[in-house]
Amino acid sequence: MDDEQVPAAHQLPQHTMTGILLPFSEHVDLTQCHLDGRYGVGCLENYFVATREKDGVVKRSLLLHFVGDEIYKLFRHLPNTGAHDDYDVAVRALNAHFDPQLNLDLERFKLRQARQRGGESIVQFYARLRELASTCTDDDQQKEVWE
Repeated sequence: MDDEQVPAAHQLPQHTMTGILLPFSEHVDLTQCHLDGRYGVGCLENYFVATREKDGVVKRSLLLHFVGDEIYKLFRHLPNTGAHDDYDVAVRALNAHFDPQLNLDLERFKLRQARQRGGESIVQFYARLRELASTCTDDDQQKEVWE
């Protein structure tokens, strides 16, 4: 839907929602900081959609503002953070720092050891298996769940 098609009463100015967003570090444990949409960046991506923001410089600036001082200071010393207008590279650099490398053998072991818990429905157990399988490679995910 183009801006021309949206009634003026429904168009939000760019700054309207800024006060709603909190710095990520205020509500995310830095040791559990995942920026791939599971936590803060998912909210920020929604903000970009709501405000129709597409400019890489603005998106990267907002990301670095909302991650908070501690993560911003760390970000300045990370390798491969991209140009000043490269939002996606900045997110990947933060993800690479905060997401540990997975040991696929260990992840598969955890999946294979999963058992249905007392009081856990089949649907809940299946959802938990899917979550465990999500840390395995994509090729193995379905095969591991059904074995």
